[in-house]
Formats: sequence, C-alpha cells, structure tokens
Amino acid sequence: MKRLLSPVMVGRASEMAMLAEAFADACAGSARMVVISAEGGGGKSRLIREAAESFGHQALILAGWCVEQGEPGLPFAPFVSALRLLVERQGVAEVVSLVGHAGARELARLLPELGPAPSEGDPGMARSRLFESLRLLLARLSARAPVVLILEDLHWADRSTRDLLAYLARNLREARLLLLASYRSEALASAHPLRSGLTELARIDGVTELALARLSRADVALHLSTLLGQEAAPDIVNAVYARGAGVPLFTEALVAQNGGAHARLAGSLRDLLLGTVNELPPRTRAVLQAMAVGGLRVGHRLLAAVAGDDGLDAALRAAVEANVVVAADEGAYAFRHALIQEAIRDDLLPGELQRLHRAHAEALEAHPGLGEDAWIAARIALHWRAADDPVRALQAAWLAAREATARLAYAERLSMLEHALELWPRVEASQRPAGVDRAQLLEAAADAACWSVEPERGQRLVDAGIAELDAVADSERVAALLLERAMMRQQCLHAGELDDLQQALRLAPGPTRTRAEALGQLARALALHGRADETRALADELALLAARPGEAEWRGETWVAAALGRPAADAATVELLQRALRDAQASASGRVEMIARVAMADLLDARGEHAAAVEAASLAWQRARELGQARYMGASVAQLLARSLMAVGRWDEAVDMMAEALELDPSPLGRVQLWQVRGLIATGRGDLATAEAALKVLAAAEEAGQDAPRRAAARLRLDIEVAQLRADSAAAVEACHRIGALRGWLSPRLLWPLIAHAWRMGVEPGGTEALRDLLADSSAGLAQPGPVERACALTCLAERGRLDARPDAEAWGRSVAAWQAIGDVQWSAYGLMRQGSALLACGERGPAAQALRQGAGLARQLAAVPLLGQIASAAQRGRIELEPGELASPPTTSAGLTAREVEVLKLVAQGQSNREIAEALFISVKTASVHVSNILAKLEVPSRGAAAAAAHRLGLAAG
Repeated sequence: MKRLLSPVMVGRASEMAMLAEAFADACAGSARMVVISAEGGGGKSRLIREAAESFGHQALILAGWCVEQGEPGLPFAPFVSALRLLVERQGVAEVVSLVGHAGARELARLLPELGPAPSEGDPGMARSRLFESLRLLLARLSARAPVVLILEDLHWADRSTRDLLAYLARNLREARLLLLASYRSEALASAHPLRSGLTELARIDGVTELALARLSRADVALHLSTLLGQEAAPDIVNAVYARGAGVPLFTEALVAQNGGAHARLAGSLRDLLLGTVNELPPRTRAVLQAMAVGGLRVGHRLLAAVAGDDGLDAALRAAVEANVVVAADEGAYAFRHALIQEAIRDDLLPGELQRLHRAHAEALEAHPGLGEDAWIAARIALHWRAADDPVRALQAAWLAAREATARLAYAERLSMLEHALELWPRVEASQRPAGVDRAQLLEAAADAACWSVEPERGQRLVDAGIAELDAVADSERVAALLLERAMMRQQCLHAGELDDLQQALRLAPGPTRTRAEALGQLARALALHGRADETRALADELALLAARPGEAEWRGETWVAAALGRPAADAATVELLQRALRDAQASASGRVEMIARVAMADLLDARGEHAAAVEAASLAWQRARELGQARYMGASVAQLLARSLMAVGRWDEAVDMMAEALELDPSPLGRVQLWQVRGLIATGRGDLATAEAALKVLAAAEEAGQDAPRRAAARLRLDIEVAQLRADSAAAVEACHRIGALRGWLSPRLLWPLIAHAWRMGVEPGGTEALRDLLADSSAGLAQPGPVERACALTCLAERGRLDARPDAEAWGRSVAAWQAIGDVQWSAYGLMRQGSALLACGERGPAAQALRQGAGLARQLAAVPLLGQIASAAQRGRIELEPGELASPPTTSAGLTAREVEVLKLVAQGQSNREIAEALFISVKTASVHVSNILAKLEVPSRGAAAAAAHRLGLAAG
C-alpha cells in the first residue's frame, strides 16, 4: 500500500521566510549559514528541499550527505558528494579553471577524478591548503551566481567535516553563499562530538540556528487534509495527533488512504515505520533490505550488484510509488527518511545482515567505482567487519588508514587503525598486510592519536608499541614513540614528560631527524617547566643538525630554542623568533610556524609590549584555526591572547575569547592555562564564584610540572585576591607570606607582580611587620630587566610610602606613568586611585579629582567593581564628583552583571532585538546573543521579558 505524502509543506511558513531572508542576504554578498535541527521525522529534509526548489532558478544548488557507516564517519563525506555533483554537472576542466591546477590537486584528496593528489609537505599546511582550495572554489563559484550548499545529517559528520564546516563559516563572509546544514536533535547525546562544533558555529557572525518544532494540532489537521484531499474527521485528527505528536513523518505513517488512521494499531515505532514496507511485494522488500545495509543513499549500479538486476527497476518503482524511497540525483536512490532505513536494517536477522554486508563488500572490491564516496576502502572495511570476515576486514582497514592519511583525516585514520588492531589477533600472520607488524600499526595509531588530539588513547597506544619493540635494535622507533608520548603527557598534565624526552635523546644519539625533533621538543618543554636556562646547549646542537644538507626545516626550531634560552628584554630574542617565523613559512611547516607564533606572543607580553602581543596572538589564533590546530594549540594561544587583552583593558573580549576556546574541549593543559586568566579577571570584577572555580581547577593540577611557575604565580595571586573579596585579611596576609617559598624559583617577570600585590596587604591595617620585612627582602636585589618589572618596583616603593603619615603623591605619579607607558589599564587605574588619595591628603583637590575621575573611567571600562568601589569611597571622602552633578557613592554589583551586560540589559528592557543591541553597541549579533544568555542565567530568569522586569526592579532600566 502506498504511504501518503503531502503535496504541500505544512506549518513551516515562518521557517521558509527565514530561509528566504538568509538567501537574500547571501545574494547581496553576505554569506549566511543556517543550521536546521529537528527530531527524526521532523521535516528537516522537506524544508531544505522546498527551499532549494524555490532558490533553484537563481542559484547553483550543491548537496552532500553525511553517511552512517558506524565508526568512523567517512571523512569529508558531504563535501565529497557536493564536489562530485559539481564535477558531474560542469566537468573537471571547469573546476580547474576556477582554482587552478594546484588547487585542483589539493581537491583531488577528496575526489580522485581531479587528478593526482600531492603527497609531500607538512600535514598541518596540507590540511590548510585543502581547506583553502575548497574555500576558493566556493568563492569563485559564488562570484558567477549565488551558491546554495546543502549538508545533511551532521549528526553523522566526522571530525574532518566539522572542522572544514567551521573553517568555511569563518572564511567565506563576503561570498554569495547560503549554507544549509541539518542534524537530528535527538541523536546528540551529552557527549556527542557535534555539540562543541555547534557551539563554535553559533559564535560566528552570519550563522543562524533554526530548530523545527513539532506541528500543532491545527497544522496536523491541515497536513491530513492535504494528504487525503479532503478535510479529515475530527476524531481522526485527534487520534493521529495523539499518536504522532505532531511529527510530520509519523502523521503520514499513521493515516490510511481511506481516510482512517492506524492510531489504534498496537506495536512499536519500528512497526509503524515498517507498516508500508511490509505491504510491498517480496522482491521490493528484498531490494530495500539490501539498500538499507548500504546506507541512506545507494547508487543504482551498486544496488544492482548487491541485490541483482532481475526485476530491480520494478521493485524500486514500487518503493518510490509507496513514498518509501525517492529517486535522487545522478542515478542513486535514497530513503525518504533515515528512520525508515534504520527500521529496515534493524529488522534484519543476524545472518541476513552478515550476508548483505558481504555482498556490499564484494561488489565494492570488484568495482570500486560503484561507491558514491571516494573513500571506498573505509566502506569496504566496515562491511567486511560487519560480515565477520576478519582477514578481509583487516586488509581493508589498513588500506583505509593509508587513504585517510592522504585525505588528512587523522581521527578517521586513528579509528581505522584501532579496527585493525582489534582484528590483528584473529588473523594468521600469513594473511596480514604484507610488510607490516603490530608495532608499526601501534606507531601509526599513536601518531594519528597525536594529530587528532586524543592524548589518553594515544598514550595507551604508545605504551603498547614500546612493549612490542627492542630498545636496542629498534632504538630510533622507540625514541619516536617516546616523543609522541611526551607530547601527550604534556597536554594531559601527566608526569614523566621530561623523562621521555631525555630517554629519547639517549636512544637517538646520531645526527638524525628523530634527535633533532627531540632537541627542539625538550627545549620547549624545559621552558614550560620553568627551566629555560637549560636550553642553550640543546639549541647549539640543534643548530648543527639544521645546518646539514636537507634539514632546513629544523632551522625554525633552532631559532625558537635559542630564543627560549635568552632574556626577554634582549632585542636579539625578538629577532630570533622573527627569523624562526620566516623560516617556518618558507618551508611550509605549519607546526613550526605555530610554535614560533606562540613563543612570539608570549615574549611580547613578557616585554610589556601588550598591544603588539594582542596583535601577534590574534594572528596566531587565526592560523591555529586555518591549520586545524584550534583544539590542540588553540587554548595556549587563546590564553596568551586573553592575558594581553586583560592587560590592555579589553576584558569583555578576553572573557569571550576564553569561553570560545573552552568550548573547543581543549586538553587539560590548555584548560588550566585558560582558567588562570579567567580567574584573575573574575577577582578584578568581584566575581567570587568564578574566581573560586578557577582556584579549584588550579588546585586539581597542583602536582603537574608543566607551566608550573606561571600556574603557581596565578594561584597565589588568586588566593590573595579571593581572601580580600571575602574580607578575610588574615587569610590574605597568610597567602602573601607564601611568596617567600617562591623566591629563587619564579622569574622576576612572575615574582614582581606578586610582590606588588602583596604590598597592598602589607600596608593595610591587617598587615604585619613580618610581611613587610619579607616583601622588602624579596624585592631587594631582584632584577628589573623589563618595563613590567620596573613598573612593579615603582608601585612597591609607592605602596611603602603609604606607611608614612603623608603619602607620596609623586611616587604614585611615577608608578602610574610607568603602567601607562606599557598600556596596562588595571594597574593604571589602581595607581590613579592611590595617587588621587595621596593628593587629597596633601590638600590638592583639583589634581586629586582629575586622577580619581580618570581612574574611575578606567575601572568602569573594566567593570572592575571592587576597584571602582575604592575609587568612589576615596572621592566621597573628598567630596569629589566622579560624574558631573553626581556625588560619588560606592557601586553595587547589580546581580553580578558586568558593565557590558548592564548596557545590554538596559537595551533588552527597551525591547530591542539582538540585532538592534549589536548595532547600538557596535558588537556582533552573536556576541549580543551570548551577553543576553549570560544575563538570563545570572538573573535566573527564563525570558527577555522577565529580564526586563528584573532590570526595572534593580533600577537598571533607565539611561
């Protein structure tokens, strides 16, 4: 019996209007992306199909699908499908004309028809070139006519697809492109990898989320009327609505051609979905079973090879007429809904399932061109695995892993190698891949884990690999594995990183690439452990290796290692890192380029060149994304950028930056680094809860050696400031005394700010003579190599002057000038507050008012509520107006909202939309949306209307 299908789409008028608006924006040259979600059967594909048909006369429509084939997903599957469609329509020559021969070679990684893919070069840079080639292709296509790119079923997307999707969303802002993506909402469990990807996409300008709700009863009634060609009886509407709950697919499955409803039929959802299928002829059911094992979409020729050609057309016609299957483009068929495909597949008996998987594997092995995706080896491997043929599954998995490497799909490569390792003991030695032993499998898998940022899995693989090898006969291979384990131990904050690196050096004594890599990695690790002074000898040896013919790649690492062993204040240090960056770019080494960029941003911050550090770290963050290293190196870059943004007073941007980086699920090292800065901004704003959360994160990593000096400095400063926020002067003084244990370990760059902070407590009523003596001893003879250290020293002198009956306003003036020279806003504001207070004590009201007002302005910019309170109190004591006509009074925190959030709340109370708020405050719509979400959470209200009411209650609605 034919399943009824509505000739018109019901209940989606507003959604179609939204897509039409997005398409109009795209046609005007502002690229848009709409991410459509709904539960299974909720109408995502129908909405996209209707939209594409309405746009088709104006635009080039390209479509691709993510494919469910178990783990792993096929890398770049939807982009491969879309690219193939373009080539089939316009030809290879047209693609080459758009991106050039070099670009076409890069795209050949996805589609072999475009020619031989390059095999050389740094993996990170190769991935960047691939992404850039596809971006260029879409940009140039859109220059000719608007392009609509459809990517369906993202819940099955592999990591490579998710990375490429985010790259395009960020880097095709001005193309005439509308990207429509869909996913099934109930498929996203709490740990689903797409969750973090969707959060990242939501932060990008031009990206809109569209969640399809279930249809109302009125919509279901209209849907039934369109299905039946007449108005449905009320009892039928009620029955279908009660059973189908407004899900369009279920509505269609529940209604019978005679106008009745199947609502009273017993059975599960699968029975409901199979109702129409079970009424089809036996030959059609057999074809559908073969098709279901192949996936949501299967080519006609592959289906003929698996199910047989006899009567195939008639069987498929019956399935199409029953609206179970649709005829897709380019000689393929697709199930009208994934739930139908899953129901048919799950209804198969184990023996039937194995037989059909074997048929698919044999057909694809005999004729690889039958497959719709270029990465046929993975399909074959998964089919053989499901067919319980370990010999063929192992061979196919090994081949698939090699192909994944060429495609730069590292997570998929790791999954295939892990499949091979599982199958290895089930296969006789003579039937395993030729020339490959288990140790090689483990080495390859460990490398894939390293590149795909899976350090926990990677360490287990390294341990197993080392157990397979002989430390003497296979010393270089063991050394290479130790280097990978050291990197993963670093990211996980595990002990033993330096031991691994030193052991690798011992096992690779000759002038080899392994030794060169070990020297560079050890130099960077020592710096991260606070032992940069030990890197000079390593840099000297690395320079000798880099001078050998054919080893130019290591020159960049040589300059980085040399820079790490030199003082930050030395001008030659900057030159060394600039040279490293030039060499890395010349050799197309993305890895070394990122190492040099991170080192440069850190160096500039240490030198007090905060504005330059912001610029350098921003470029590094951009390159981390372009090179696909946002999750691996992104957190380290983001914390450097946030630290510099904090110094120059752009605290809201720093908080947004850290939130974005944390959403990428960074390694433990990256997470701790981000929380260091996040906690410091929280204490500056009086946000006790966030500051305490930061302390917990740092305490959990207390035993780790990686980045220990910086972490210890951040934790001590947090302890001091959290105690001050709690008004616990005894705890603050006790924390200050811990500076004594850090002398001789922390560098002057880290120690001086702590001493300056501690002096605040040393001169307060709760301060002790013992603390003041400790601080004086700690700073005596302490080097002042750069402007930050010198500014801290001037601040310490000024603080000590507060002990005198007459505070030294000139000393505070020198402190303020030093901080203003390097652009540090928070320290400048604090110094101005102290300078104003000292001037008041001297009776100089005019200069005092100027200093306090300037300090208050900076504190407001930061939303530094505690500091603003101190300034207001000082002004109130001196009867000074901080604002014209307004006598100062200490501010309140307004439910913990930042200054920017208060601004946003005022506009919400005025009824303004996110777009209007963005325009009023000169921020992006996405940033406005994030601020509104934070406001609702902090005020503990469910809606914008409730937030507006809270704004009036708090007295924040006016102005």
